[in-house]
Amino acid sequence: MRILFVDDEPRILDGLRRLLRPVHRDWDLHFATSGEQALALLARARVDVVVSDMRMPGMDGATLLARVKKDSPDTVRIVLSGQAEVATMLHAFGETHRFMAKPCDIALLEAIISGVSRYRGLVGSQRVQQVVNATTLLPCQPSVREALATSLMNAEATAEDIAAIVARDVAMTTIILKVANSAYFRSTAGVADISRAVTFLGVDVIRALVLDHRVLGTVEGMPIGGLDLVHLREHSLRTARLARALAAGHAGTRGQEGVAYLAGVVHDVGQLVLAGAMPDSYQRVNDLMRSTTLARHAAESRVFQASHGEVGAYLLTLWGFAGPLAEAVAYHEHPGDLTGDEFGLAGLLHVAHQLAAHPACTDSSDPALALDLRYLDRVGVLSSWPSWLATAASLARTAERSPDNGRGPEAARLRQ
Repeated sequence: MRILFVDDEPRILDGLRRLLRPVHRDWDLHFATSGEQALALLARARVDVVVSDMRMPGMDGATLLARVKKDSPDTVRIVLSGQAEVATMLHAFGETHRFMAKPCDIALLEAIISGVSRYRGLVGSQRVQQVVNATTLLPCQPSVREALATSLMNAEATAEDIAAIVARDVAMTTIILKVANSAYFRSTAGVADISRAVTFLGVDVIRALVLDHRVLGTVEGMPIGGLDLVHLREHSLRTARLARALAAGHAGTRGQEGVAYLAGVVHDVGQLVLAGAMPDSYQRVNDLMRSTTLARHAAESRVFQASHGEVGAYLLTLWGFAGPLAEAVAYHEHPGDLTGDEFGLAGLLHVAHQLAAHPACTDSSDPALALDLRYLDRVGVLSSWPSWLATAASLARTAERSPDNGRGPEAARLRQ
Protein backbone atom coordinates (compact mmCIF):
# COMPACT_ATOMS: atom_id res chain seq x y z
CA MET A 1 0.00 0.00 0.00
CA ARG A 2 1.40 3.37 -1.07
CA ILE A 3 0.29 6.01 1.46
CA LEU A 4 0.81 9.78 1.33
CA PHE A 5 0.53 11.97 4.45
CA VAL A 6 0.07 15.72 3.94
CA ASP A 7 0.50 18.29 6.73
CA ASP A 8 2.10 21.70 6.88
CA GLU A 9 3.62 20.89 10.29
CA PRO A 10 6.83 18.83 9.76
CA ARG A 11 6.83 17.62 13.38
CA ILE A 12 3.50 15.85 12.84
CA LEU A 13 4.85 14.14 9.74
CA ASP A 14 8.01 13.18 11.63
CA GLY A 15 5.87 11.64 14.38
CA LEU A 16 3.89 9.59 11.88
CA ARG A 17 7.10 8.47 10.21
CA ARG A 18 8.57 7.28 13.53
CA LEU A 19 5.39 5.45 14.52
CA LEU A 20 4.62 3.73 11.25
CA ARG A 21 7.87 2.83 9.47
CA PRO A 22 9.23 0.34 12.03
CA VAL A 23 5.88 -1.49 12.24
CA HIS A 24 4.61 -1.40 8.65
CA ARG A 25 7.60 -2.11 6.46
CA ASP A 26 5.17 -3.34 3.77
CA TRP A 27 3.66 0.17 3.51
CA ASP A 28 5.33 2.56 1.09
CA LEU A 29 5.11 5.81 3.08
CA HIS A 30 5.43 9.28 1.58
CA PHE A 31 5.13 12.72 3.17
CA ALA A 32 4.33 16.20 1.84
CA THR A 33 4.18 19.55 3.60
CA SER A 34 1.72 21.22 1.19
CA GLY A 35 -1.09 20.42 -1.18
CA GLU A 36 1.03 21.48 -4.14
CA GLN A 37 3.82 19.10 -3.13
CA ALA A 38 1.31 16.29 -2.71
CA LEU A 39 -0.17 16.83 -6.19
CA ALA A 40 3.32 16.81 -7.70
CA LEU A 41 3.98 13.42 -6.09
CA LEU A 42 0.61 12.09 -7.26
CA ALA A 43 1.45 13.16 -10.81
CA ARG A 44 4.57 10.98 -10.71
CA ALA A 45 3.23 7.79 -9.13
CA ARG A 46 0.08 5.94 -8.08
CA VAL A 47 -1.01 6.46 -4.45
CA ASP A 48 -3.49 4.16 -2.70
CA VAL A 49 -4.36 6.40 0.28
CA VAL A 50 -3.97 10.14 0.94
CA VAL A 51 -4.23 11.31 4.57
CA SER A 52 -4.37 15.11 4.65
CA ASP A 53 -4.66 17.81 7.28
CA MET A 54 -7.72 20.01 6.85
CA ARG A 55 -6.36 23.47 7.58
CA MET A 56 -3.19 24.29 5.66
CA PRO A 57 -1.94 27.58 4.19
CA GLY A 58 -2.49 27.93 0.48
CA MET A 59 -4.35 24.79 -0.59
CA ASP A 60 -6.50 23.40 2.25
CA GLY A 61 -7.32 19.74 2.74
CA ALA A 62 -10.77 19.87 1.14
CA THR A 63 -9.36 21.50 -2.01
CA LEU A 64 -6.50 19.01 -2.19
CA LEU A 65 -8.78 16.01 -1.82
CA ALA A 66 -11.17 17.39 -4.44
CA ARG A 67 -8.21 17.45 -6.85
CA VAL A 68 -7.20 13.94 -5.81
CA LYS A 69 -10.76 12.73 -6.39
CA LYS A 70 -10.70 14.22 -9.91
CA ASP A 71 -7.17 13.26 -10.95
CA SER A 72 -6.77 9.94 -9.11
CA PRO A 73 -10.21 8.32 -8.63
CA ASP A 74 -8.66 5.07 -7.31
CA THR A 75 -7.16 6.84 -4.29
CA VAL A 76 -8.76 6.65 -0.84
CA ARG A 77 -9.09 10.10 0.74
CA ILE A 78 -8.86 10.68 4.50
CA VAL A 79 -8.85 13.96 6.46
CA LEU A 80 -6.77 14.14 9.64
CA SER A 81 -7.72 17.32 11.46
CA GLY A 82 -7.36 18.88 14.87
CA GLN A 83 -10.35 21.15 14.48
CA ALA A 84 -12.95 22.00 11.90
CA GLU A 85 -16.32 23.67 11.92
CA VAL A 86 -19.29 21.40 11.27
CA ALA A 87 -20.24 23.31 8.10
CA THR A 88 -16.71 22.92 6.73
CA MET A 89 -16.65 19.24 7.63
CA LEU A 90 -19.99 18.58 5.92
CA HIS A 91 -18.81 20.41 2.82
CA ALA A 92 -15.66 18.28 2.68
CA PHE A 93 -17.65 15.05 3.07
CA GLY A 94 -18.19 15.03 -0.67
CA GLU A 95 -14.45 14.98 -1.23
CA THR A 96 -13.30 12.61 1.49
CA HIS A 97 -14.11 9.10 2.66
CA ARG A 98 -13.13 9.44 6.31
CA PHE A 99 -12.44 12.07 8.95
CA MET A 100 -9.94 11.32 11.68
CA ALA A 101 -9.14 13.49 14.67
CA LYS A 102 -5.69 14.57 15.76
CA PRO A 103 -3.72 13.13 17.41
CA CYS A 104 -3.81 10.30 14.90
CA ASP A 105 -5.23 7.03 16.23
CA ILE A 106 -2.68 4.63 14.76
CA ALA A 107 -4.77 1.53 15.50
CA LEU A 108 -7.75 3.08 13.70
CA LEU A 109 -5.61 4.09 10.75
CA GLU A 110 -4.21 0.56 10.53
CA ALA A 111 -7.74 -0.89 10.59
CA ILE A 112 -8.88 1.49 7.85
CA ILE A 113 -5.99 0.69 5.52
CA SER A 114 -6.22 -3.06 6.16
CA GLY A 115 -9.97 -3.00 5.47
CA VAL A 116 -9.53 -0.97 2.31
CA SER A 117 -6.91 -3.42 1.05
CA ARG A 118 -9.08 -6.45 1.84
CA TYR A 119 -12.40 -5.35 0.38
CA ARG A 120 -11.02 -3.49 -2.60
CA GLY A 121 -9.40 -6.80 -3.50
CA LEU A 122 -12.86 -8.41 -3.71
CA VAL A 123 -13.96 -5.84 -6.30
CA GLY A 124 -12.24 -7.17 -9.40
CA SER A 125 -13.09 -4.32 -11.77
CA GLN A 126 -11.02 -1.14 -11.58
CA ARG A 127 -13.98 0.76 -13.02
CA VAL A 128 -16.21 -0.40 -10.15
CA GLN A 129 -13.47 0.46 -7.63
CA GLN A 130 -13.45 3.98 -9.04
CA VAL A 131 -17.24 4.17 -8.84
CA VAL A 132 -17.20 3.21 -5.15
CA ASN A 133 -14.38 5.65 -4.39
CA ALA A 134 -16.32 8.43 -6.11
CA THR A 135 -19.62 7.71 -4.37
CA THR A 136 -20.76 10.61 -2.20
CA LEU A 137 -24.54 10.41 -2.71
CA LEU A 138 -26.92 7.51 -2.34
CA PRO A 139 -30.50 7.76 -3.64
CA CYS A 140 -32.94 8.44 -0.78
CA GLN A 141 -36.68 8.14 -1.18
CA PRO A 142 -38.23 11.65 -1.44
CA SER A 143 -41.18 10.72 0.81
CA VAL A 144 -38.84 9.66 3.63
CA ARG A 145 -36.71 12.76 3.22
CA GLU A 146 -39.83 14.95 3.41
CA ALA A 147 -41.02 13.11 6.52
CA LEU A 148 -37.64 13.66 8.14
CA ALA A 149 -37.62 17.35 7.23
CA THR A 150 -41.10 17.75 8.76
CA SER A 151 -40.04 15.97 11.94
CA LEU A 152 -36.94 18.13 12.27
CA MET A 153 -39.16 21.22 12.23
CA ASN A 154 -41.32 19.81 15.04
CA ALA A 155 -40.05 21.02 18.40
CA GLU A 156 -41.66 18.04 20.13
CA ALA A 157 -40.01 15.39 17.96
CA THR A 158 -37.63 13.15 19.90
CA ALA A 159 -34.40 11.53 18.77
CA GLU A 160 -36.26 8.22 18.64
CA ASP A 161 -38.90 9.73 16.33
CA ILE A 162 -36.20 11.03 14.00
CA ALA A 163 -34.25 7.75 14.15
CA ALA A 164 -37.38 5.74 13.28
CA ILE A 165 -37.84 7.81 10.11
CA VAL A 166 -34.16 7.51 9.19
CA ALA A 167 -34.42 3.72 9.60
CA ARG A 168 -37.04 3.61 6.84
CA ASP A 169 -34.47 4.39 4.14
CA VAL A 170 -31.31 2.42 3.38
CA ALA A 171 -29.38 5.36 1.91
CA MET A 172 -30.32 7.75 4.70
CA THR A 173 -29.32 5.26 7.38
CA THR A 174 -25.97 4.63 5.72
CA ILE A 175 -25.14 8.32 5.23
CA ILE A 176 -26.05 9.36 8.78
CA LEU A 177 -24.12 6.48 10.28
CA LYS A 178 -21.17 7.45 8.11
CA VAL A 179 -21.23 10.92 9.66
CA ALA A 180 -21.71 9.53 13.17
CA ASN A 181 -18.74 7.21 12.74
CA SER A 182 -16.44 10.00 11.68
CA ALA A 183 -13.66 10.37 14.20
CA TYR A 184 -14.17 14.13 13.86
CA PHE A 185 -17.07 13.59 16.22
CA ARG A 186 -14.76 11.64 18.56
CA SER A 187 -16.68 8.42 17.90
CA THR A 188 -13.83 6.19 19.04
CA ALA A 189 -15.96 3.11 19.76
CA GLY A 190 -18.05 3.29 16.59
CA VAL A 191 -21.78 3.83 16.28
CA ALA A 192 -23.93 0.93 15.08
CA ASP A 193 -27.32 2.02 16.43
CA ILE A 194 -29.44 4.50 14.48
CA SER A 195 -31.03 6.06 17.56
CA ARG A 196 -27.65 6.53 19.20
CA ALA A 197 -26.29 8.07 16.00
CA VAL A 198 -29.09 10.66 15.90
CA THR A 199 -28.61 11.51 19.59
CA PHE A 200 -24.85 11.64 19.11
CA LEU A 201 -24.97 14.03 16.14
CA GLY A 202 -27.80 16.23 17.36
CA VAL A 203 -30.68 17.83 15.51
CA ASP A 204 -28.60 20.66 14.01
CA VAL A 205 -26.21 18.30 12.22
CA ILE A 206 -29.05 16.06 11.04
CA ARG A 207 -30.88 19.12 9.72
CA ALA A 208 -27.72 20.24 7.88
CA LEU A 209 -27.45 16.80 6.27
CA VAL A 210 -31.07 16.88 5.13
CA LEU A 211 -30.76 20.37 3.65
CA ASP A 212 -27.42 19.69 1.94
CA HIS A 213 -28.13 17.77 -1.29
CA ARG A 214 -24.40 17.20 -1.74
CA VAL A 215 -24.49 14.92 1.28
CA LEU A 216 -28.00 13.47 1.31
CA GLY A 217 -29.62 13.28 -2.13
CA THR A 218 -32.93 11.95 -3.43
CA VAL A 219 -33.79 9.71 -6.36
CA GLU A 220 -35.15 12.69 -8.28
CA GLY A 221 -32.93 13.09 -11.31
CA MET A 222 -30.83 10.04 -10.39
CA PRO A 223 -31.28 7.07 -12.77
CA ILE A 224 -31.29 3.81 -10.83
CA GLY A 225 -31.18 1.14 -13.50
CA GLY A 226 -34.59 -0.37 -12.89
CA LEU A 227 -33.94 -0.91 -9.18
CA ASP A 228 -37.12 -0.93 -7.07
CA LEU A 229 -36.23 1.21 -4.05
CA VAL A 230 -39.47 0.46 -2.23
CA HIS A 231 -38.87 -3.28 -2.53
CA LEU A 232 -35.24 -2.81 -1.46
CA ARG A 233 -36.31 -0.84 1.60
CA GLU A 234 -38.97 -3.36 2.62
CA HIS A 235 -36.64 -6.33 2.18
CA SER A 236 -33.86 -4.57 4.09
CA LEU A 237 -36.13 -3.82 7.04
CA ARG A 238 -37.51 -7.36 7.11
CA THR A 239 -33.96 -8.69 7.06
CA ALA A 240 -32.91 -6.27 9.81
CA ARG A 241 -35.74 -7.23 12.15
CA LEU A 242 -35.17 -10.92 11.57
CA ALA A 243 -31.40 -10.60 12.01
CA ARG A 244 -31.95 -8.83 15.33
CA ALA A 245 -34.33 -11.55 16.52
CA LEU A 246 -32.02 -14.36 15.42
CA ALA A 247 -29.05 -12.70 17.13
CA ALA A 248 -30.99 -12.54 20.40
CA GLY A 249 -31.85 -16.23 20.17
CA HIS A 250 -28.38 -17.57 19.41
CA ALA A 251 -25.79 -17.86 22.17
CA GLY A 252 -22.88 -16.96 19.90
CA THR A 253 -24.43 -13.71 18.70
CA ARG A 254 -26.40 -12.64 21.77
CA GLY A 255 -25.49 -9.06 22.62
CA GLN A 256 -24.98 -8.18 18.94
CA GLU A 257 -28.62 -7.37 18.23
CA GLY A 258 -27.92 -3.72 17.32
CA VAL A 259 -25.15 -4.56 14.86
CA ALA A 260 -27.25 -7.39 13.41
CA TYR A 261 -30.14 -4.98 12.79
CA LEU A 262 -27.82 -2.48 11.13
CA ALA A 263 -26.28 -5.20 8.97
CA GLY A 264 -29.77 -6.08 7.76
CA VAL A 265 -30.55 -2.46 6.90
CA VAL A 266 -27.37 -1.89 4.87
CA HIS A 267 -26.66 -5.35 3.43
CA ASP A 268 -27.94 -4.36 -0.03
CA VAL A 269 -26.44 -0.86 -0.13
CA GLY A 270 -24.12 -2.01 -2.93
CA GLN A 271 -27.17 -2.21 -5.19
CA LEU A 272 -27.71 1.52 -4.67
CA VAL A 273 -24.08 2.22 -5.59
CA LEU A 274 -24.08 0.13 -8.78
CA ALA A 275 -27.55 1.11 -9.98
CA GLY A 276 -27.06 4.80 -9.20
CA ALA A 277 -23.63 5.12 -10.83
CA MET A 278 -24.06 2.73 -13.79
CA PRO A 279 -27.81 2.52 -14.50
CA ASP A 280 -27.51 1.14 -18.02
CA SER A 281 -25.21 -1.65 -16.87
CA TYR A 282 -27.46 -2.39 -13.91
CA GLN A 283 -30.42 -2.69 -16.24
CA ARG A 284 -28.43 -5.49 -17.91
CA VAL A 285 -28.33 -7.23 -14.51
CA ASN A 286 -32.13 -7.13 -14.32
CA ASP A 287 -32.43 -8.32 -17.93
CA LEU A 288 -29.99 -11.17 -17.23
CA MET A 289 -31.99 -12.27 -14.20
CA ARG A 290 -35.17 -12.37 -16.26
CA SER A 291 -33.62 -14.33 -19.14
CA THR A 292 -31.65 -16.85 -17.04
CA THR A 293 -31.81 -18.61 -13.70
CA LEU A 294 -29.02 -16.46 -12.26
CA ALA A 295 -29.51 -14.93 -8.83
CA ARG A 296 -28.93 -11.17 -8.51
CA HIS A 297 -25.44 -11.41 -7.04
CA ALA A 298 -24.38 -13.87 -9.79
CA ALA A 299 -25.77 -11.63 -12.53
CA GLU A 300 -23.95 -8.64 -10.99
CA SER A 301 -20.69 -10.58 -10.91
CA ARG A 302 -21.09 -11.39 -14.61
CA VAL A 303 -21.74 -7.75 -15.52
CA PHE A 304 -19.49 -5.92 -13.04
CA GLN A 305 -16.95 -8.55 -11.87
CA ALA A 306 -18.28 -7.84 -8.38
CA SER A 307 -21.51 -8.45 -6.49
CA HIS A 308 -23.49 -5.86 -4.55
CA GLY A 309 -22.31 -7.49 -1.31
CA GLU A 310 -18.65 -6.97 -2.19
CA VAL A 311 -19.29 -3.43 -3.44
CA GLY A 312 -21.28 -2.61 -0.30
CA ALA A 313 -18.53 -3.96 1.96
CA TYR A 314 -15.92 -1.82 0.23
CA LEU A 315 -18.08 1.31 0.54
CA LEU A 316 -18.85 0.61 4.22
CA THR A 317 -15.15 0.12 4.96
CA LEU A 318 -14.33 3.43 3.29
CA TRP A 319 -17.09 5.14 5.26
CA GLY A 320 -16.04 3.93 8.68
CA PHE A 321 -18.24 0.98 9.54
CA ALA A 322 -16.94 -1.77 11.79
CA GLY A 323 -14.98 -4.69 10.31
CA PRO A 324 -17.44 -7.49 11.27
CA LEU A 325 -20.34 -5.57 9.71
CA ALA A 326 -18.48 -5.04 6.42
CA GLU A 327 -17.51 -8.72 6.42
CA ALA A 328 -21.12 -9.77 6.94
CA VAL A 329 -22.28 -7.58 4.05
CA ALA A 330 -19.53 -8.92 1.76
CA TYR A 331 -20.39 -12.56 2.43
CA HIS A 332 -24.13 -12.51 3.14
CA GLU A 333 -24.83 -14.52 -0.03
CA HIS A 334 -21.99 -17.03 0.46
CA PRO A 335 -20.70 -17.18 4.06
CA GLY A 336 -19.04 -20.52 3.32
CA ASP A 337 -16.22 -18.59 1.62
CA LEU A 338 -15.12 -17.42 5.07
CA THR A 339 -12.67 -19.50 7.04
CA GLY A 340 -13.44 -20.62 10.56
CA ASP A 341 -16.19 -22.63 12.19
CA GLU A 342 -18.12 -19.95 14.06
CA PHE A 343 -21.66 -18.88 13.23
CA GLY A 344 -21.02 -15.16 13.39
CA LEU A 345 -22.64 -12.06 11.98
CA ALA A 346 -22.10 -13.10 8.35
CA GLY A 347 -23.87 -16.42 8.82
CA LEU A 348 -26.69 -14.85 10.77
CA LEU A 349 -27.22 -12.20 8.08
CA HIS A 350 -27.17 -14.91 5.42
CA VAL A 351 -30.04 -16.77 7.10
CA ALA A 352 -32.04 -13.60 7.80
CA HIS A 353 -31.61 -12.37 4.22
CA GLN A 354 -32.79 -15.65 2.69
CA LEU A 355 -35.77 -16.04 5.05
CA ALA A 356 -36.82 -12.42 4.49
CA ALA A 357 -36.58 -12.84 0.72
CA HIS A 358 -38.54 -16.13 0.65
CA PRO A 359 -41.03 -16.09 3.54
CA ALA A 360 -43.13 -18.89 2.02
CA CYS A 361 -40.28 -21.41 1.98
CA THR A 362 -40.25 -23.83 4.92
CA ASP A 363 -37.82 -26.47 3.67
CA SER A 364 -34.17 -25.57 4.27
CA SER A 365 -33.18 -27.47 1.11
CA ASP A 366 -35.60 -25.52 -1.10
CA PRO A 367 -33.47 -24.22 -4.02
CA ALA A 368 -35.30 -20.88 -3.90
CA LEU A 369 -33.78 -20.18 -0.50
CA ALA A 370 -30.20 -20.63 -1.72
CA LEU A 371 -29.09 -21.38 1.82
CA ASP A 372 -25.45 -22.40 2.16
CA LEU A 373 -26.33 -25.69 3.84
CA ARG A 374 -22.76 -26.99 3.78
CA TYR A 375 -21.63 -23.91 5.70
CA LEU A 376 -24.51 -24.09 8.19
CA ASP A 377 -23.72 -27.74 8.82
CA ARG A 378 -20.02 -27.00 9.16
CA VAL A 379 -20.60 -24.40 11.88
CA GLY A 380 -23.09 -26.66 13.66
CA VAL A 381 -26.29 -24.60 13.46
CA LEU A 382 -28.39 -26.44 10.89
CA SER A 383 -30.49 -27.94 13.69
CA SER A 384 -31.69 -24.39 14.48
CA TRP A 385 -33.74 -24.27 11.28
CA PRO A 386 -37.12 -24.98 12.98
CA SER A 387 -36.58 -22.22 15.55
CA TRP A 388 -35.51 -19.78 12.82
CA LEU A 389 -38.69 -20.54 10.91
CA ALA A 390 -40.77 -20.00 14.05
CA THR A 391 -39.04 -16.66 14.68
CA ALA A 392 -39.65 -15.54 11.09
CA ALA A 393 -43.33 -16.54 11.29
CA SER A 394 -43.77 -14.70 14.59
CA LEU A 395 -42.26 -11.51 13.17
CA ALA A 396 -44.46 -11.78 10.08
CA ARG A 397 -47.58 -12.03 12.24
CA THR A 398 -46.48 -9.01 14.27
CA ALA A 399 -45.89 -7.02 11.08
CA GLU A 400 -49.37 -7.89 9.81
CA ARG A 401 -50.96 -6.62 13.03
CA SER A 402 -48.79 -3.51 13.29
CA PRO A 403 -47.44 -2.46 9.89
CA ASP A 404 -44.41 -0.23 10.27
CA ASN A 405 -45.04 3.34 9.24
CA GLY A 406 -41.74 4.63 10.57
CA ARG A 407 -43.12 5.44 14.02
CA GLY A 408 -44.94 3.51 16.75
CA PRO A 409 -43.57 -0.03 17.14
CA GLU A 410 -40.28 0.67 15.40
CA ALA A 411 -39.69 3.81 17.44
CA ALA A 412 -40.38 1.80 20.58
CA ARG A 413 -37.87 -0.83 19.55
CA LEU A 414 -35.27 1.85 18.82
CA ARG A 415 -35.63 3.05 22.41
CA GLN A 416 -34.62 -0.36 23.74
